Amino acid sequence: MMLYEKLENISILLGNQSKAKSIIEELEKLMKSDIITPRLLARKTKVTLLEATRVLEFLVKENELEFFIVVECSNPDSIYENEIGHYKYFTSIKEFNAFSKGQECPICGCGYKYNFEDTKIGFRRLEK
Repeated sequence: MMLYEKLENISILLGNQSKAKSIIEELEKLMKSDIITPRLLARKTKVTLLEATRVLEFLVKENELEFFIVVECSNPDSIYENEIGHYKYFTSIKEFNAFSKGQECPICGCGYKYNFEDTKIGFRRLEK
């Protein structure tokens, strides 16, 4: 990822070059399989959550990052030891909005619905 090309634009977006450089340095460390959230980026770079979110959104528009949305099955039995949570991934807002929010988890057949109250958004490097 060649984010240093975006330093000037991110500096303008944040109004602070040192914050922009800190964010770019952190994002440059990401491998293609790594996931970052706005909260994690804010904590690692000591910027506000809003600033981290704005930069990540900008980098999605610049085709440097992709975003995805994750919701988890609300089956209470999946919290026990050795149980793996069941997740549904979306790669677009359109796909997320089109999904039936009342749909039951097809993975475990438990009859529980997905927990949309704890929806998570993550970002990762685009495959180039």
